[in-house]
Amino acid sequence: MKSEKRILIITLNYLGDVLMTIPLVYNLKKKDPNCSIFISAGKKSRGLKSIIKNVDRWFFRSGNINIFTNYKHIKNLKKYKYDKIILIRNAKFTHKIAKSMKTKQVIGVEKPLINNLDITVVNRPQKKNHITDNTKYITNYLGIEHFEYKINFKNLSCNKTNKKYIIFSPGTTRKAKMWPLTKWFHLGEKLNEKHNYKIYIVGSKKDRYLSNDFKKAKFKFTDLIGKTDLKQLYCYLKNAELIVTVDNGTMHLGDLTDTPVISLFGSTDPSIIGPKSENSYVIESPISCKYCGKNKCKNDKFCMEKIDENRVFELLQKLL
Repeated sequence: MKSEKRILIITLNYLGDVLMTIPLVYNLKKKDPNCSIFISAGKKSRGLKSIIKNVDRWFFRSGNINIFTNYKHIKNLKKYKYDKIILIRNAKFTHKIAKSMKTKQVIGVEKPLINNLDITVVNRPQKKNHITDNTKYITNYLGIEHFEYKINFKNLSCNKTNKKYIIFSPGTTRKAKMWPLTKWFHLGEKLNEKHNYKIYIVGSKKDRYLSNDFKKAKFKFTDLIGKTDLKQLYCYLKNAELIVTVDNGTMHLGDLTDTPVISLFGSTDPSIIGPKSENSYVIESPISCKYCGKNKCKNDKFCMEKIDENRVFELLQKLL
């Protein structure tokens, strides 16, 4: 008999945030393959619809969140009745969406940020947790004992090339998360000198300005910045020998393939938003002012500058 259970998951805006949520879908479907999963997510993650299975319906919010765009989004969501709503991370606008649905049970990891919203708050061992750990605690609450950090991707046709390659992903949403270009240049030069791997540089359309900057580089590479959709990016990541990246959506997508990932962290905390797979490795800035979370660093000892490219290259060689 088909389950009539409908679950709405409300997550945040960015590609990485949503990707860290999707293992929840995998685990819910594993327990009950017939349940229907609906996701309310930010517009910036809309490409996920083309590569991820098991989400029955996506609802993408406008990039400009205001009373009018929220009303339209809520109106679309209200076309369906939900048995449960799951809130991933706290924000007033996500809580307002949940309240508007008038669903019997709303499950989350924090107390409500608005009046007249009743949230069943799941137990967590500590206040600050990785987003994926929060989803694990929610699945435990729902009776799923063994949480798996996994996504069901669609069966995409990814043609393998005979030439082995490494991915560089230097772009990100905030300047304070970027590794200086000179560090990327030195790493590329070392790779060209020591190994016979092609280097592909990937990024979103917003990262296209980096293409001009990389023209100054003295190593051989193929520029794919702004030239791939999410399906193509997934295939490049899946077939790569290794990915070197900063904290961005590519890191989270690569983390959910079987490809080894080296992630560089400074202003953001990898224990909260870092990679989670056994094939992923984090190199953090050694200085004490890291994890500031700021958009732009005002410190002359910019934390990402303190990540030595030789250290990255040593780890890279061990993994190849």
